[in-house]
Amino acid sequence: MTEANVDSLTRTGTSIGTFAYMSPEQLSEGQEIDARTDIYSLGCVLYEMLEGEPPFTASTPQAAVVKKLSGNLPDTSSRSQVPDSVWGVVQQALETAPEKRFETAEEMIAAIGSASTEAAVARRRRRRRLGRLARGAIAIAVTVVLVASGMWLSDRVGRATYDRLAVMPLANGSGDPGEEFYVQGVFEDLVEEMQRAGLRVVNPSSTRRLADQGSSLAEVGGALDVDAILEGSVERVGPRVIIEVRLTDVASEDIVWTESYSGGQVDVIELLRRITLAVAEETGAELDPESVAVLQDAALVDVVLYELLLEGRYEAFKLTRQGLDRAESF
Repeated sequence: MTEANVDSLTRTGTSIGTFAYMSPEQLSEGQEIDARTDIYSLGCVLYEMLEGEPPFTASTPQAAVVKKLSGNLPDTSSRSQVPDSVWGVVQQALETAPEKRFETAEEMIAAIGSASTEAAVARRRRRRRLGRLARGAIAIAVTVVLVASGMWLSDRVGRATYDRLAVMPLANGSGDPGEEFYVQGVFEDLVEEMQRAGLRVVNPSSTRRLADQGSSLAEVGGALDVDAILEGSVERVGPRVIIEVRLTDVASEDIVWTESYSGGQVDVIELLRRITLAVAEETGAELDPESVAVLQDAALVDVVLYELLLEGRYEAFKLTRQGLDRAESF
């Protein structure tokens, strides 16, 4: 950046407003200008929509140039309610070095799509509830980039999130009493998968007790102090297993999500982990990368051994001498 360049910024007729969106390479001599310059300008627009002012503001254009070339964005964590994942996209678009930015608009679109999921928005909301202004800012900023691709994510920003979850004992979809051991075992394994992944799920013994008492969902929610309740059913049909689940908002008693999962009985653990990932997404839970990796990788189940395991647990949980004796036989 030469002295002449700096002086030209304050000459009569120079547009300071345009300068606010200029990339560092546009302000320097001999720098190659390509599509990544437009990425930088779009990053400036998104920043202003989210924060209410352009990035790298200063009392003089010269001072603003220094800030632009340093690439140090002001700390927004104390005055913004925008998810960190969205800020990560903006920050990458505003990298001083072009090679560190998104290569194409399509790449940036994909990044904003990922950054604006329920889970990403919920992480910020759990720390500080999104206000009307922040929701609007996110929706506008995301729309600027995504409208061209037909994507619309404002509904994600407005969804509720849930901190504590209760999983009710799954229903026996077949109605066959001989299948109770399998249904109960799948229920216990589902809760275990969720707890291991880091979801805040209440102890299954509590939901089992309330289910036995015939408690309503409202009564369950009040007794366990949970925000949402997961219900469902399990049914084996030949070599396949079908697991249906639905998520209910305790406050409104509305069903906010429902899904059906099916696969071979050898895939039952994979199905439970897919359900866990989906519930985390729907409730706004934040899972660490290690947990996500585990949930995305499930080995096939030995159907015979799995049945024996579930039958043994089922008998042991009866806490009777006869049940314990039968459990030892498996």
